[in-house]
Amino acid sequence: MNRFFGPLLVLSLLLSSGALYLAQTAGPKTAYVDLARVYDAFQYKQQLEQQLHRSDQAAQFLLDSLEVQLQGVAQLVSDRDPGQLRERYQVLQRNYALTQRELMDQQSARAQELDEKIWVQLNQYLEDFARGENYDYLIGARGDGTIIGGKPAYDVTNDIIHYVNQRYHGKMD
Repeated sequence: MNRFFGPLLVLSLLLSSGALYLAQTAGPKTAYVDLARVYDAFQYKQQLEQQLHRSDQAAQFLLDSLEVQLQGVAQLVSDRDPGQLRERYQVLQRNYALTQRELMDQQSARAQELDEKIWVQLNQYLEDFARGENYDYLIGARGDGTIIGGKPAYDVTNDIIHYVNQRYHGKMD
């Protein structure tokens, strides 16, 4: 009987430690990602921001030229003050204010539209990444308290930044 006791004890210890290991590692595969960092580093976003900036510059150029006209007529009105110039000045003032409001509304709508396009693409890439890496949970942190903290080993933000930019450039499927 003593002859079997030693090997049985070793076998039971091995089985117990194996079961304990499996119990600890058998949980769902989970990671988190800092969405703000991914969003800022997404090259598609950077490209669309450049387009938006060029559009903003063109709108500002138009407003600046209207303002120069407005100032020119304002100077004439203050120097001579004829009724016809005063009317012209008021028309230019209204046109300037209307154009400024329209351009601001267009820029705001365009920025929102581009932001939505970025998130649609980014969310698809994030979903593809999670599926491809067999994550049960890929939790997004936006810096708003959703995730207070986590072990750095569970942060896959850098992996995702690399992945989404490679996908955007067509280097991954």
